[in-house]
Amino acid sequence: MANDSESGTSTIAFDRFVLTPIKRLLTRDGEPIAIGGRALDILIALTDRPTEIVSGRKLIDIVWPDVTVEEANLRVHIAALRKVLGDARDGNRFLITVPGRGYAFVAPLRSPHSGTSSIYSEAGLPQSKNLPAPLRSIAGRAETLAELIAQVQSNRLVSVVGPGGIGKTTVTIAVAHALLSDFGNEMVFFVDLGSLDDKADAASAVAAAIGCSVQGLVPDHAIPAFLADKRALLMLDSCEHVMETVAPLTKHIVAGAPSIHILATSREALRLELENVHLLPPLAWPPDAAPSAASALASPAVQLFMEKAAAGGHLDGLQDSDAPIVADICRRLDGIALAIEIAASRVGTYGIRGVASLLNESDPLQLQGRRGATSRHQTLQAMLDWSFNLLSGSEQKTLCTLSIFIGQFPLEAAYAVAGVVDNDRKKLATTIASLADKSLISISSISGLVYYRLLDTTRAYASSKLKVGDEERAIAGRHALYFDSFLKSHFAGQGFDGREPAKYTPHLGNIRKALEWSFSDRGDPAIGRELAANAASIFLEISQFGECQRWCRQAISGLPERDRGTSLELQLYYALARSALYTPGSVNEVRDAFKRALHLSETLHDERRQFDLLADFNVYLVRNGDFQGAIATAKESAAIAQRTGDPAEKILSEWLLGASYHATGNQAAALRHCKNGFLLQAFPASSLKLDLASEARARLALTRSLWLRGFPDQALESAHETIEHMRAYSHHASYCFALVWTIPVFFWCGAYKMAAEPIESALSHASKYSLPAFQAIARAQKGEFLLVNGDDSTGLEMLQQGYSTMLSSHYSIIASSTSCVLAKALAASARGEEARQVLEVALSRADLVNEQCWRPELLRTQGEIELMMPQPDLASAEKFLLRSISCAREQSAFSWELKAAIPLAQMWRDLGRNQEARSLLGSVYQRFTEGFGTRDLIAACQLLDQL
Repeated sequence: MANDSESGTSTIAFDRFVLTPIKRLLTRDGEPIAIGGRALDILIALTDRPTEIVSGRKLIDIVWPDVTVEEANLRVHIAALRKVLGDARDGNRFLITVPGRGYAFVAPLRSPHSGTSSIYSEAGLPQSKNLPAPLRSIAGRAETLAELIAQVQSNRLVSVVGPGGIGKTTVTIAVAHALLSDFGNEMVFFVDLGSLDDKADAASAVAAAIGCSVQGLVPDHAIPAFLADKRALLMLDSCEHVMETVAPLTKHIVAGAPSIHILATSREALRLELENVHLLPPLAWPPDAAPSAASALASPAVQLFMEKAAAGGHLDGLQDSDAPIVADICRRLDGIALAIEIAASRVGTYGIRGVASLLNESDPLQLQGRRGATSRHQTLQAMLDWSFNLLSGSEQKTLCTLSIFIGQFPLEAAYAVAGVVDNDRKKLATTIASLADKSLISISSISGLVYYRLLDTTRAYASSKLKVGDEERAIAGRHALYFDSFLKSHFAGQGFDGREPAKYTPHLGNIRKALEWSFSDRGDPAIGRELAANAASIFLEISQFGECQRWCRQAISGLPERDRGTSLELQLYYALARSALYTPGSVNEVRDAFKRALHLSETLHDERRQFDLLADFNVYLVRNGDFQGAIATAKESAAIAQRTGDPAEKILSEWLLGASYHATGNQAAALRHCKNGFLLQAFPASSLKLDLASEARARLALTRSLWLRGFPDQALESAHETIEHMRAYSHHASYCFALVWTIPVFFWCGAYKMAAEPIESALSHASKYSLPAFQAIARAQKGEFLLVNGDDSTGLEMLQQGYSTMLSSHYSIIASSTSCVLAKALAASARGEEARQVLEVALSRADLVNEQCWRPELLRTQGEIELMMPQPDLASAEKFLLRSISCAREQSAFSWELKAAIPLAQMWRDLGRNQEARSLLGSVYQRFTEGFGTRDLIAACQLLDQL
């Protein structure tokens, strides 16, 4: 084992651990940790050389000095050490493996008695008078650190490039410290070029740092000569503003001093022949909009935020309730380390929520950073001033112009908002490329297309500059016009269906901004009306129904007389009506919107929109209990499909008829039309892009009709297939629709475990995408699930809440199904009279609108409740159950018939009427050819055996 002369003896701390090598003790939160002797020796050896890459052979020599050991043995003990430390758990990184090179300990070390202060010096670790002390945190940069160490060791010139404040200096200082043992403490030199005001002083600053006395000679020649016979690491920090002099000097050093390695930081590359550019990315923040504390802390940005918050006096750690707020702060600050540090430093004073409000209400660019930081890093404003002042006049103007964009934008959009003609496009493209080189614009590729983006902090800074001038209104106008034209040319006439969201989601931020400006006091409402009409399809297909309604209503309210009765008005009413299906609102208002849209589509002979409107109006009519009207709209859509001969419309009309017949209680016709539609889809028309909402509805009608017609196994298979099929798309409303209408099939088959995940998915999706109708249904289904699993009080409460919301929102057909479950739950809780009242209201409502689909289930439930009463009314129960069976037969709904026959046969058995019971139940049971492992068929089989 390692002896004390070969390893550190001072007590050191990292994360929640304290290591005392001389006592061979490792504790966590003050409690000793069981750790193998060899694993402890490895930990001592690595912490003795923090951030240094230690080869496997060297570790073996330290830990097993007199024993021949294979590296496989070392890897076993490394794995054990990682397990003890919880390495890579909750985002913590302690040990990293550098392939082909060895291992490094990368967690920040500190004294156990001095909070977060660095202990590099007191631990006897390598020091250099030529190098600043390492900063105590390199959160999220472990892999970067290892990669850069390897790059510097194998390459003569490495440039770390990135925007201001991203952490270039922090990382490179850590790299330089890790390489002290490679180059020697006195042969690592740090040159702070950021402190220079005159680019002519760059060479002199380098000469002074390395101890080269030029004595009247030209520094560019003296420095390479001075370094020619030396092996050293030269770190050139903040090269961007002295690029004209530092780049040639670097070139001379590389050529004239063959053993010198140079590590440079800059906001743009030096552009030299041997240069290896390392682009330093922002710190990643949680991808989930609502992460837990544990998942948030797995991201480097949140780790840094909380570390700096703790240093500033915030001692409570990160709670689940605050995790989404911190994640959002890090996202808004683009993962820029300096910005995160500055914001986090205020948490001790204002709290996490207070800092979020501070960023909303005041100018985050003015927040003060560390007093000891360089002047350009005192505030984000100072940092960006530094970058902005280094730009040429054309670069400054272009940056301010591009600040009009929210998020990503293509080059064509930049040409449009800048107002350049063809001859000037090349010049603007060159300027944008220069800004990208200077790390002020980022470039990415989506679906093969190139997009540009200003970081949010840069955009806020440049936008403030734009507001000072008199060009903002003209630029905003060109921005709105561009996206109006863009939507017309790229998406007009295309049926958005959520299958390819990547085509248009990158533009949403700019479309929203253009709409806001158009309808503002400074904007142009004429552009806004067209933009609202053209953008509506996108909002519909990404399930932003409230937003779609908002812009359509605003456009319609100011529609001039000349636009009445035109295709523009049709587009607006078309989107308004369709979006109204998924948002709370007045029944009359929704009906009026559909009627106006249908009138305009018929008048303007726009049969495609008329067909789509009829399909959605059909959903609205079914939901509100107008079943005859629903059948009429389905037949009207079929007539349009027949007239146009459009293959897609023929498929959709079959699906529409199938869903309508299912809702009206004709299950044989429902199954026939649904199957016809899917048969048509399987042939040449299968390549057509069909409306996802209509397809979802057809799949659900098929699934439910299969169960009702007596094919439970096929129904379960179809249920799983429907959910998986709709999950693949980004049409959130259709996916929610598929979930909440498929879940009952699992319940009917008694497959409650299968329903658990879909219920949670429905609740999550409905909440996330603001779909209150589906949220109410999913809550009721969760209530039923809880009841089945023995949680009576919570289950009943959720059922009642969901049912109440359905009634107030006029979801009649869904409320009927829920009333059956609710009534039985009330009866089981000895609240029989309330149960009777719920069913009486439901049956009255069904009678009022001639609802047939759920009538067998309503009648069966009423019969079962009579049997559950303290003094059962057997005559009433028999009457209701017989009516249920008769009604189910009329609908060809064998499964409804079986569900009613089981309690009736049980009652007759108890009354001694065994022959009647067996005859009734046997006649229904023998119609089934599958599903014998499902709940009702198992119950029927057992009862028949008893009879």
